[in-house]
Amino acid sequence: MAQQSLATVVRWPVPIALAIPALAATLVITFTPGHTVWFGYLAFAAFALLTAGASGVGIAALPSGTARGGSIAKTVLAALAALVAVVLFAFSLVTPVDSASGDGVWAGYALGLSLTIAIAFAAFAVVDLVVGVRQRRADRFARDWITVGVVEAVAAVAILAVPPTFHQAFSFTEKTGELISGAVTSSTMVVGLLGGATAILGVLYAIAGVGLVPERSRRERAAA
Repeated sequence: MAQQSLATVVRWPVPIALAIPALAATLVITFTPGHTVWFGYLAFAAFALLTAGASGVGIAALPSGTARGGSIAKTVLAALAALVAVVLFAFSLVTPVDSASGDGVWAGYALGLSLTIAIAFAAFAVVDLVVGVRQRRADRFARDWITVGVVEAVAAVAILAVPPTFHQAFSFTEKTGELISGAVTSSTMVVGLLGGATAILGVLYAIAGVGLVPERSRRERAAA
């Protein structure tokens, strides 16, 4: 039982650390116009790389066991996802194309972005669900990891559901008479879904971390 209590106490920095890249990605995506494939690759690569670093906190903070093993797995998976995103971003720069042209190359880039993000989220979901399910009898915060895993799994499915060839032009006239036109593409939707997923994950992680702080204070007072 002492080991279980210790795991609950020292785990609080892990969700707080994981909340930072998730919320940062949300802000960048929200306030950056033009959600192109290239922006999507860079945004996801940064998110994955920072997530790998944040997961490393769990390797140092958690005792040996399922939760620490999950942190190790997530660190490796996130680092690999960041590397793949960077490589595909560099490759996509070799033959830049216009999304409005409907070029098959563009659709291929969009599909690569969708698969990269979806596979990464699916892998994260497996790790978090395994940790949550295996720790559910030993740790009252295991349900938070299960919830995170479910969100990641749903995000993976939603992103995969976006057709890589999707292209919907739009135009409307402002009250000032100015004509606004543009297009919603597959990359627009994928990056938007990425931002929505990171927003939910960031909030869940933050709530889980903040909820652990009073627990730590009680343990410290008891030890004194």
